[in-house]
Amino acid sequence: MTEERVKRKLSAILSADAAGYSRLMGEDEVSTVRTLEAYRKVMADLIEQFRGRVVDSPGDNLLAEFSSVVDAVQCAVEIHEVIRAKNEVLPEDRRMLFRIGVNLGDVIEEGDRIYGDGVNIAARLEGLAEPGGICISGSAHEQIKNKLALGYVYIGEHNVKNIAEPLKVYRVPMGPKAVPHKEGKGKKPKLKNWQWTALGAAGAIIVIIGALAIWNFYIRGASIEPEQVSVVPEGKETSKTIAVLPFENLSSDPEQAYFVDGLSGEILNSLAQIQDLNVIGRTSSFSFKGSNKTVQEIASVLGADHILEGSVRKAGNALRITAQLLRAMDSVQLWSKTYDRELKDTFEVQEDIATAVANELKATLGVGKAFKQAGGTENMGAYDFYLVAKGQMIEANLTSLKLALGSINNAILLDPKFALAWTLKSEIHSGLSVLGPSKHASVDQDEALYAVEKAIELEPNLAVGYYQLSFSKLSRGEFIESEYAFRKNMELKYEILGPETLIGGLSLAVGYFKRANELLETLRQKDPLNKI
Repeated sequence: MTEERVKRKLSAILSADAAGYSRLMGEDEVSTVRTLEAYRKVMADLIEQFRGRVVDSPGDNLLAEFSSVVDAVQCAVEIHEVIRAKNEVLPEDRRMLFRIGVNLGDVIEEGDRIYGDGVNIAARLEGLAEPGGICISGSAHEQIKNKLALGYVYIGEHNVKNIAEPLKVYRVPMGPKAVPHKEGKGKKPKLKNWQWTALGAAGAIIVIIGALAIWNFYIRGASIEPEQVSVVPEGKETSKTIAVLPFENLSSDPEQAYFVDGLSGEILNSLAQIQDLNVIGRTSSFSFKGSNKTVQEIASVLGADHILEGSVRKAGNALRITAQLLRAMDSVQLWSKTYDRELKDTFEVQEDIATAVANELKATLGVGKAFKQAGGTENMGAYDFYLVAKGQMIEANLTSLKLALGSINNAILLDPKFALAWTLKSEIHSGLSVLGPSKHASVDQDEALYAVEKAIELEPNLAVGYYQLSFSKLSRGEFIESEYAFRKNMELKYEILGPETLIGGLSLAVGYFKRANELLETLRQKDPLNKI
C-alpha cells in the first residue's frame, strides 16, 4: 500500500550553490548574507519567469523544479548573465558566482518536496560545474541539443557519489565566468544604470545610422536596384576587381554549410590583402548564395570582371577544396585547382589560392602572408569552431548570432589563447547588444569590450582586434577612443572590408562631411549591395 501512495514524475531539476561561500563568510559574514539573499531573490524571480518553482534553499544552495528542461537550461543561462552583471558593482574579492547543474530525471513527489536520483544527479552535476558555469546530464542534453542554440561540450562520463552508473556530462559554454572583467580607467558601469548604458549605445548607433541614411539619400542619391544597372564605378580599373562567391558545400552533412561559408569568407579576406586588387565585399558577394544567375549577370551587378568560385567537401579533418577563377565577360576558366588536405593545412590552401589569383591577374602580392595574421591557433578543433561561427554570423539575425556564440565559446574552451576567436566573440556580442532584448544590451556591450580587450592582451598587434575595439568603443559612445582604435588598425595595415561604414558614419555624424563622403564612396565601390 505504501508503494501505491508514492507519486513519481519526470522533472527537470536545477541545483545551484555559491562558489567560495565559506571563504566569503569567513571574510565578511554580514555582506555575504546580504549578497546571497539578494541573488536568491534574483534567481527566484527568474525561475518563476521560466515557469519553474523553488523547491528548497538550504544554506547557499537552491533547488528548483521545471516541467521543461528547455526552460530549466534557459533559466540557468539567464541567472548567470544577470548575476555576472550585478557582480560588476562589487569589489573583485566580494563577487559571488554560482555553479549550476541541470538534470532531467525521475523524482518522488511528497507534498511540495521532491526526492530521488533525479535530484541527487542535479546536485552532483552542480559540483562538476565551474564557478559561473553550467553542467547538464546526458538526458537533459538529448532533449535540448536541437532546441537551444547554446553550443555544448561533452566532458565525458563521471562516476559520482551514490549514483550507480557513470554520468554523461555536458558543459554549456558561457561568457567569461570565473575571470572578473578588467576595468579601464573610466568609471565602473552600475547595474542600476543599465538602461542608460543601453540607451547611450543605441543613441550612438542611431546617430550613425541616421547619418548614413542622410548620406544615401541626399549626398549619394537615390538607390538603384542592382537588376536595373551595373554598379561599376566610373573610371575604375576593372582588370583587378574580383568577387568571391560563397563556395558550395558538397559534404553530406548540411550543418557543414556554416563551415564552408566561414572558409569562403576567410579566402575573401586573404584576397583583400593583395595590393592593387579590388575585392568586392562579403555582403554583396554572399547575397548571391544559391542564386541561379549567370556569372555575367552577377559580375555586372557587382562591378567585377573576375569571379572566384568553388566547392568544399569535409569529412572529419579531411578536406577537398576546389577553386576556379573565371573571366566574367565570357565565363572562361583562367585557373583551377583541387586541394586534398587536412584541416590543419587550411591556411596554406588560402595562401595558395590568393597567390594563384594574384599571379593570374598580374597583381602584386603586396602583403605576402597577411591573412595569416597574428592571433591564430594550432588547435584545429578550435579553428573548426571558429570557421563555423563565422559562417553562422553571415545571416546576421538573433538566432544565427546565438548559434555563433555557442560555436565561438567552444573554440575558446579548446584554446583560451586563440586571440582571433576572442575578437569574433566580441563581434557577436556587439551584434547581440543591438538585436537582442534591450535589458541585456549593457551586458552584451560589456562582454564585447571584455572579449576584444582579451584578444589584444593576447596579441598586441592584432589589427582586426583594433577594428572591433573601435566598434565596441563606438557602441558605448566613446567616439575619441573609437577613432584611435580604428587608426591603430589602419597602422597595422590589415584590410577589413567595410571599415568605412564605421568611421564614415562617425565622420558624417560629427560634421566631417568631405571625409565621410570619400570613405562611404569607397564602401560603395567595394560592397555595392550593402544596404547600410
